[in-house]
Amino acid sequence: MKKIKMQNSSQETLEEVFERFLAASAARGVKEKTLSTYKQHFKAISKRLNPETPIQLLSKKDLESMISRMRTEGLSDTTISSYTRTLKVFFSWSSSENITSIDISIYKAAETYKETYSDACESIVAGDSIVTAGIAGLISIISIIIVVGANLLAHFIVIIIGTFHCSFFLFFLSLGGLFLISFVI
Repeated sequence: MKKIKMQNSSQETLEEVFERFLAASAARGVKEKTLSTYKQHFKAISKRLNPETPIQLLSKKDLESMISRMRTEGLSDTTISSYTRTLKVFFSWSSSENITSIDISIYKAAETYKETYSDACESIVAGDSIVTAGIAGLISIISIIIVVGANLLAHFIVIIIGTFHCSFFLFFLSLGGLFLISFVI
């Protein structure tokens, strides 16, 4: 019977350890789709981080440099975050197997804020004019107006703009001239 020779983990490359990680993940019951995603991420990561590097020689600085390269190459924040999430799982497993103690933080994308209907309405209710609320606010208001209907529209306009402008607004709305709203307001 042949003996299995265990390779010293200090000599193993990043790629070899990643293959062990995939095998261990499959044995734990990780879904095939997740394993496929891990493989895709590792392939993309390998373009920026040499997979033949012995894992013991890999440093946190190497990982930070890789992330910096990804950003300069124009990868989206979401993509970078996905890759670092995969690396986090991989290095967590590697640590539990006493292979390496490297830890990587998950890349956090800058949060984007999108104005909602309620933000535009709050701005107007707070006393800002429709012009002050901005184009996004105006578009939000127009969307609300279309959804709510002409009946509630009249009440809304009377409260915010006044009776005189309301009659002009309803006239233009009935003609389908929504683009003329800014002229009346």
